[in-house]
Amino acid sequence: MSEKGVSRRDFMRGAAAAGAAFGSFTILGATAKGAGKVFRVGLVGCGGRGNGALKQHIQAAKVLNDKLNLGIDIKVVATADFFKDRSQRTGKAHGVPKERRFSGPTAYKKLLDVDLEKPTYTWDTLSVPDADYRIRVVASDSPSNPEGQSLEGEKISDPVTVDNTRPEISGLAPIKKDRGGWSVPGRAHDETSPITGIEYSLDGGDWTTLPAIDGILDSKEEFFSIEIEALDPGRHSVVVRAQDTRGNIGASRVMMETQ
Repeated sequence: MSEKGVSRRDFMRGAAAAGAAFGSFTILGATAKGAGKVFRVGLVGCGGRGNGALKQHIQAAKVLNDKLNLGIDIKVVATADFFKDRSQRTGKAHGVPKERRFSGPTAYKKLLDVDLEKPTYTWDTLSVPDADYRIRVVASDSPSNPEGQSLEGEKISDPVTVDNTRPEISGLAPIKKDRGGWSVPGRAHDETSPITGIEYSLDGGDWTTLPAIDGILDSKEEFFSIEIEALDPGRHSVVVRAQDTRGNIGASRVMMETQ
């Protein structure tokens, strides 16, 4: 199997060579650089062998922690595999952000470009309501200093919009026109983010882009109208979908019957 002229064998050969250059955790075919007792790992090759090796290292760290109280923490921060589903599956299992789950023939190169020593934190925005938030990060050296001598600093981010809700499609009310045609008006609405795209599909066919009634898609509420030419006798379906600036997609369907 190949992609753009690069076979999976070439991919694994390059990944192995890259991993060997780092000298630690080379069995993973990746990199693992420690900051204190935290080992941040990038896993190249997310099949059975790679996941097995990773599991062994995690289990070994647990044994060392239990027996010697070493406090070793292995954190997977990036994954790479020729096959997308493997990289995604392993990354998801270890809490790797989606943007660090690489796939394709150059996946291992992208992984090696990641700063594995840079701390990361994944925020599950599904646990909070849709809204604008500011993220406050606090750093303190109190664990390494006597009480009263520690220092602390903080930084507050610019506003971050959390929007996990799909746009709503409403008002789909087909109006029969002369000569067997139909007009289907509707409304796309989102509580948090502007609407960026509206499309419709007739009887499961290709998607057709719809313009807003006011000529531009730039607000949280947009009105549209679908104009359909004469249809063959029988029942027909129209599916409308809308997308907001955060990538959420909402859809709705309406049925029509032509005599």
